[in-house]
Amino acid sequence: MREERQGVALGEMHHRLKNNLQAIDALIRMQCGTLEDHGMTRVLHDVQGRLRAMALVHATIYRVGDDSSLS
Repeated sequence: MREERQGVALGEMHHRLKNNLQAIDALIRMQCGTLEDHGMTRVLHDVQGRLRAMALVHATIYRVGDDSSLS
């Protein structure tokens, strides 16, 4: 029973993290649409790329299900 609760809690944590990363991505995209400074837009696009890379790593770890097998 305890392992089942831990699994549910871990799944919820992964789901919340995924949603938070998507929300941050959307906020960056919205901010880029309001900027007139092309240099700042490039910086935010770089940040967005890094955020998306982190999201891909997170998704991969979640699919594998056991982060110890990644090393």
